[in-house]
Amino acid sequence: MKRIITECMFIIGIFVSIAIQTSLIADYPIAASIIQLNLFLIILFVIFRHIFRGIIMAIITGYYMDLHSALPFGIFLFAFFCSITLLLFFQNNIFKNRALHAIILNTSSATLIYYSVIAISLLIVQHLYPERLPPIQWVHYSALTVVQIISHSILIVLCFIVITIFGQKYHKVYTAME
Repeated sequence: MKRIITECMFIIGIFVSIAIQTSLIADYPIAASIIQLNLFLIILFVIFRHIFRGIIMAIITGYYMDLHSALPFGIFLFAFFCSITLLLFFQNNIFKNRALHAIILNTSSATLIYYSVIAISLLIVQHLYPERLPPIQWVHYSALTVVQIISHSILIVLCFIVITIFGQKYHKVYTAME
């Protein structure tokens, strides 16, 4: 019974995060350019909790964002999938430890991959259908990507500290110096 309640709360949490991202955060241009809540929560689930739940959240969120996007269907789903797949590759093969620097590098790489896949997809769509998309301001898009990487890294550090202090799974904050 406890597992069913946990899974229901997880699914409700997915839809609440999607609703917050598409309604509340999207209304404020500064907030929308600083954080991509859905991507951050997916990265947080994959790094700290359950890999399978993070993948399910990526699929549901990507599908829902594709439904509400003017872009061709599948771009957000593909971007979330590539981001999580490469995050798992980095986490299992390159940055294996749970040190703070490895978590920051994993978060930064996942965010960069997400925005790179969307940029490449936009470039392809703009090349194939020039009348469908207005010209893309690549300098603004690059600055947005850097801001997203910095904000996600700061938020993951804060979550790491909170999980370390209050969580039973992590007893000590690990740094590169130890």
